[in-house]
Amino acid sequence: MSWPRFRTLACFGVVGLFLGCVVYVDDSCDAVQCGENAYCDEGECFCVGGFDGDPQVSCDPVQSWFVTDFCDDGLDVSWRLFAEGRDWAWPRDGSFVTSGVNAVDREDIVCLEDEIICIGATAGDVSWGVANDGSLGCTDCCFACVSGTVDFGKLSCAR
Repeated sequence: MSWPRFRTLACFGVVGLFLGCVVYVDDSCDAVQCGENAYCDEGECFCVGGFDGDPQVSCDPVQSWFVTDFCDDGLDVSWRLFAEGRDWAWPRDGSFVTSGVNAVDREDIVCLEDEIICIGATAGDVSWGVANDGSLGCTDCCFACVSGTVDFGKLSCAR
């Protein structure tokens, strides 16, 4: 059973005498079908917080990735994110590049809920995770896609 959405409650009375209240019901969402992780408000669908996409169809998690270049070798770290089990990398062409030593860089992605996302990074001949081209294996560089944050931490020179 779904409860009606109350939009306005108006009460009436005179000094010392309560006459009653009128409830105005918002039925603008009765005929609206929103997708997964979405809700209706005043006849329109919206993604819930932490999700993005087409609210009529489905909203997927927004996941924030944080990376810190902790290797003071004069090289910027280029990095990408890869989905296990499907042909998806972000960015599709090119790479993110860290903004300097000890700077924390953030990238937001929209991924499929619960799929596994792996990070790959390279600076010169040093690689972290699955490497910038996705060619290496790793045991600690993949995380489930959920609405939230992944802090991959400090990429140090010693690997």
